[in-house]
Amino acid sequence: MIRRAFIAALLGLLVVLLPALPAQAATSAPITRYDVDVNLRDDGVAEVVMDFTMDFGQFSGRGPILQFSTKQYDGNDRDYWYNFEYSRPRVSSSTGARTDLSVDTSSTAVVWRIGNEDVVNYSAQDYRIEFTLSGIVVSDHPESGLDEFNWNVFSGNDSDVTDLTVTVGGPVPVERAACFTGSAYDQQCDARISEGRAVSQLAQLPPGQPLQVVAGFPAGTFGGVEQVRTRVPSLMSNLTPGVGGYAVAGALGVAAIAGSAVLHRRNKRDLVYLGLTPGTTPTRGEEGRVGLQDTSKIPVAVQFQPPKGATPGEVGTLIDATADGIDVSATLIDLAVRGYLQIIPDRSGRNFTMRLTGKDTSALQEFESTLLHRIFKGARTRTMEELREKDFHTVMSGARSGLYSAMVHRRWFTKNPRTAGAGYISLAVLSALVGAGLGVLLWNQSLALVGLPFLILALGLFLVAGEASQRTAEGSAMLAQARGFELYLRTAEANQIKFEEGIDVFSRYLPYAMIFGVADRWGKVFAQLEQEGRYQTDTRWLLADAYVSPYYFASLMHGFSNSFSSAMSASAASYAAAQASSGSSGGSGFSGGGGFGGGSVGSW
Repeated sequence: MIRRAFIAALLGLLVVLLPALPAQAATSAPITRYDVDVNLRDDGVAEVVMDFTMDFGQFSGRGPILQFSTKQYDGNDRDYWYNFEYSRPRVSSSTGARTDLSVDTSSTAVVWRIGNEDVVNYSAQDYRIEFTLSGIVVSDHPESGLDEFNWNVFSGNDSDVTDLTVTVGGPVPVERAACFTGSAYDQQCDARISEGRAVSQLAQLPPGQPLQVVAGFPAGTFGGVEQVRTRVPSLMSNLTPGVGGYAVAGALGVAAIAGSAVLHRRNKRDLVYLGLTPGTTPTRGEEGRVGLQDTSKIPVAVQFQPPKGATPGEVGTLIDATADGIDVSATLIDLAVRGYLQIIPDRSGRNFTMRLTGKDTSALQEFESTLLHRIFKGARTRTMEELREKDFHTVMSGARSGLYSAMVHRRWFTKNPRTAGAGYISLAVLSALVGAGLGVLLWNQSLALVGLPFLILALGLFLVAGEASQRTAEGSAMLAQARGFELYLRTAEANQIKFEEGIDVFSRYLPYAMIFGVADRWGKVFAQLEQEGRYQTDTRWLLADAYVSPYYFASLMHGFSNSFSSAMSASAASYAAAQASSGSSGGSGFSGGGGFGGGSVGSW
């Protein structure tokens, strides 16, 4: 995430997205009546009156709070966004509620907070809000051939809304009307034309559900008014080599590269216990001397067991300071081997089901129990096909975050590996902004190239940030043990395997072999042992239709890991698509899919 944020800053891209919120429980006073009346003037400006009742008898509050989007990306050209203007409203209440108004604006939205902080309502109150809105009308739309008023009345609410009516009229009668709701604005709702006005009605709009209304007028009704669009700034698009300043740019470039190299060398070293055999720690009461060394160059001895108490996922994260997808997959297989779940492949060996065994999970580490909770969500079984749904998009990110936290909890790293490079990232962003700023500032003097070394330095800092995770002396000792165990898994032959009483060594160490990338070799060694009648694997955690040899066992787990990673990627993509679909694609409003703007209403 940090790296993506850096790249976004370096390229100067500002992402504005107001997605439709999923259905959720109400967190604000319900609205028992909501009438919206829109009258469009000849110039396309909408005069809007919102008249509604908020029932504070069910959920007390000081008053309504409304939020509206003022910017939205053009779905056809991501270099531009649309701009909408909501005027400062006039507020009144026929029931005598406080109508104090505060307005907060940001780069993408405006928030209207109505009421007094010291006055709490406990009964139903009526409110009337009048304001003007511009930027919503699309003249002579190429698909519908109409002037379209295409507005997201709501992009998601905190309140439950019942008895909702939206009426849209203009200088001439409406020719076409439509209304859409649903998380992707794909469910049509009641829309009709009455006395030349578009009327949309819903009996109920649950919390989190959006609402889009569309009214089509004859082309030219609003004099060809155009939506206001502004260009998204792109510094890199303005950066081109100049004809002068090469000496200065060259000197700065050499300095930037040299500085990055020094930082790279410094960050390659971890804290270690000096004077002790790699992999050992001071005895109790002994104070070890600590210094800096490049742990990648320290020789290690063969270890016949993994670091004591360290799970495969933790070992994988310790080795490269990165919680990868394989670390999460190996964690699941390790949980299966330890009896917490069973893995069930289909006949093709490409699709899998996971089933909880019911074993008490109180002894699990926090990231392990959280992983199981996010996968099963109270169910006993879960298929990979189900995990592809957007509801599971936090499984992988949550598991990775848990592994990073485990590194800090075990004191194997001086800082969380995920955020250890944040300081370098900040400097990289600053350097990138300086370089881009100089490029723009010196554009007319043909010295834009002077800004390039700062961008080179930014890139160097960015790369250094990926190496900023420094292991503690304890972490370096565990790393030496992990590498010694990796050496054992990579080199041990069938007659060199160290067996442990009561433990299926093959299954127990298979997740570690996956982390080290030697699962196939580990499977071949035990396949040989089985052929010679010297070993029998315990396959109770894998419910296959037929006998599975150790070699195929390892191959099958590769398939499980790939299937799980694919499901997680699909889930994340499905969630992103659902979020992105809440914005307008630039198509006709009569196709649904969301309109322009977007608001919400709740209480405070």
